[in-house]
Order: sequence, then structure tokens, then C-alpha cells
Amino acid sequence: SEMTTRVEYGTLYIFGGDMEVRFSRRSNKLYSIKKNGEELLSSPITPQFWRALTDNDRGSHMHVRCGMWKHAGPDSSFKTVEVKEMGDKVIVKTMFYIHTSPVETLGELVYTITSEAVHIDYSVDVPEGMPEVPQIALTIDSAQSFYSIEYLGRGPHENYIDRNKSADIGLYKTDIADLYTPYLKPQEHGNRTDVRYAKLLGTKQNLVIEADKSMELNVCRWSVDELEKAGHGYELSQNDKTYITVAARQMGVGGYDSWGAHTLEEHKNLAGNKYEVGFTLIVQSK
Repeated sequence: SEMTTRVEYGTLYIFGGDMEVRFSRRSNKLYSIKKNGEELLSSPITPQFWRALTDNDRGSHMHVRCGMWKHAGPDSSFKTVEVKEMGDKVIVKTMFYIHTSPVETLGELVYTITSEAVHIDYSVDVPEGMPEVPQIALTIDSAQSFYSIEYLGRGPHENYIDRNKSADIGLYKTDIADLYTPYLKPQEHGNRTDVRYAKLLGTKQNLVIEADKSMELNVCRWSVDELEKAGHGYELSQNDKTYITVAARQMGVGGYDSWGAHTLEEHKNLAGNKYEVGFTLIVQSK
């Protein structure tokens, strides 16, 4: 169906059929995706370059070495470069500036919006001289309650780029609660690599995420901050929130020891490289 745009009260509205997407003209972030009036997002789609520190990360002092990346995603500055209406779709191109030192890092988000879906092309150029990036990802904080997931990727257990040889590519289904790995101190957990497709099943909506090629995917009940602040598992609040992280690449978890050894170089996200991922969000009403 025909997609149209409207700017009103500091908001860019894009709508057609039963889909409505909103961008803030102040922050230039996508903050609302509605299907049949039901809201998918609880906060804007935001770049994420950090992960909840693992035991190995703390042992290698990654929080000191790579600390500039911790708030770099949420603190990025966005600029809308282009809004193009093309009949049955609208393309919104945004650039974002990541406040790193000694120079800024540049990223790009291109949204292609139709009455059926939102396609996202995400890329980041990391300049030479920066420390490795824990992950290059986007966080999608859901306003909906999802209870299970089926996905085509590596499983059935959690896996990372340097720890996935025992995880075969297949079609898996599990409760979202069972993605949690009860480490003694809460930390990064539950990641899946080489994911081509995922479907989150919810009470009011289902959400399908289709990768152009492949992606890394993490679905969790808690934010990175909540995981880092909790000293023990029982301190994590019982909730039905869903934090979805789609990553171009998360660095490996290492593990030669937990008191100083780094992740191997080939499993780091090193500076001087461009990282990118493309995927489609398809909201299904129930």
C-alpha cells in the first residue's frame, strides 16, 4: 500500500496500511513502530557497543581498556540526512556520530519502511587507533511481552564467535526465560551466532527478524546495565521485558584464563574496519 509522511509536533510520521512508524525530529531516532495501533518499542532503537562484562572481561580489564565504548551507543548524536517517499515505501537515511577519542566514529542507519515491515541497514566505520569494540549492535527494547523464540542459527545452547563449534546450525525453539545462563555473577549470556531468522512469540504480537545474510542475536529479560549492576542472580528483577540485541559482530569471550588473558586477536572487533548488518523487522498482529 502507499506510504506517506507527515511532520507534526517535532515528529516525523510514516504511515500506510496498518503500519505507523515515528522518528523524533529532535533526536532523529526511530522510537515507535505500531501495527494495528499496538506499539512494539518501549524506547528508541539505539546503537550498542558494550556488553555486560564477563568474568574474562573483568580479568583482562576490558572495562578500563575499552571503557570509551560503554556509553558510546546511547550517547551518539544522530542526523537525518534524507527522507525519500517512493510509492509503497519510504527510505529514511540517518548518520550518527559516536563520541570517541581521539577522533569521532561514524555510523549509518538506513530504514526502508513499508506497510509490512521495517528493513534496517546498519554500518559503523571504526577508525584506526581505537581499542577493540565489545560489540557492534542495535538494541530493540520491546513494549510487548514475548514468551518464546524460534530461530534458524547456531544452537541449542548459547554460543559466541570463538565458542560455537559445538553449536550446530538448525531450527530451534525455546522459552525466552530459558535463554538465561545462571553465572555466579550476572553477565553477558544467551548469545546466538550465524542467525538467519528468528520469530519471537508474544501475547499480542509476534516479531519476525530476518537477516539479509546472517546476524548475531541476543534476547534477554534485562538490559546491559541491569546485568552489570547485579552482584548475584537473585538481585535481577522478575519481569517480562524483552531486550533484543541484533549484532553485526560481538567479540569472542576468550577463556584461556580469567585473570589477564585477552580474547584472541581474530575474535576481537579491531579498529580500522567497517562492520555492517542488514535485517528486517516484521510485526505480526495476533
